[in-house]
Amino acid sequence: MIRMKISVSDAHLEQLQYILSRCKSVVDPEVLPMTKGALAEGAALIQTTWVNHAMRYPMAGKYVNTIHSRQTGPFEYEVSTEAKEAVWIENGTKELDMKTTHPFGPRSRVSNEGFPYLIVPFRHGTPKSIGFKSVMPSSVWNKVKKYKMMRTDRSADAAPEKDKTHNYASYYGASGKKVGRAKYSKGYGRLQGEEHGNMNGMVRSTDETGKDRSGGYFTFRVISAKQLVTRPHSWIKPAMPARLVTKFVVQETEKDISEMVEGALAGDMR
Repeated sequence: MIRMKISVSDAHLEQLQYILSRCKSVVDPEVLPMTKGALAEGAALIQTTWVNHAMRYPMAGKYVNTIHSRQTGPFEYEVSTEAKEAVWIENGTKELDMKTTHPFGPRSRVSNEGFPYLIVPFRHGTPKSIGFKSVMPSSVWNKVKKYKMMRTDRSADAAPEKDKTHNYASYYGASGKKVGRAKYSKGYGRLQGEEHGNMNGMVRSTDETGKDRSGGYFTFRVISAKQLVTRPHSWIKPAMPARLVTKFVVQETEKDISEMVEGALAGDMR
C-alpha cells in the first residue's frame, strides 16, 4: 500500500484538539469549518493529481480507480492505494526471467518430456479502447469480430479427476496437484498468419454464460522450463526504474495545500 496524509500541525490547533478529545460530548461539526473544508479540498487535490500522474504509465489502468481519499480524524485525511501496480511503478522492479518462475506455479503442467510449462492468456483491446497494452488495428478487428466465438463448455475447475485425453504427468502438473483442463466449443475462428505478430492465433472468446469477457479477444502462449535451454533470451521481463510518482504529487500540491489550509485556519481562529 502507498499512503499520503494531509493534516494540520499548528500548535494552537493541537491544543484545541487535545481539549476537544477530553470532552465527553461529540465534537461540534461546526468547529473550524473553514479548516475542515480546506483539508477536504486538499485531499481531493492530491487524489486528482495522483491519478493524473499515474495515467502516464502503461499499467496505470489497473490501479487509478483504487486511489481513494478518506477522512481519518477530525483534521486529517488519507489518500492511498492498495494496488500492487502502484508499488511497482513507485519503487521500480528487478529483471525477471519468467521461465524460472511461471512454469512452476499451481496452475502449471508437465509436458510428455518432463518439462513444466504454463499456458498464459493475453487479452487484446479493440481499436480506440483504453487500458490495454495491445490494441488491435482496424484491419484485424474487422476480421476477428466476425469469427465464431470460442465458448467454454467446461471450466478447468470443473474437470474430472481423470481425463483419458491427457497423460498423468501433464494432468497433475508441476506442483503435483490436479490441474483441470477446460473444454471449448468446436469450429471457432482463429486469426492465422505470422504477419499479425503477437496477435497471431487470436480467438474471440466468451465465458460459460456466453457473454464476452472484458475485451473478448485472446491469444495464448506457453512459458516452458525447456526454453531455458532452447530460448534462453525469451520471457525475460526487463527491470523497471523507480518512477517516484508520489514525490511529484507532493511537489505539485504541497505549497498550494499549505497556503490553503493556513489561510482557512487563520480565518477560523479570528
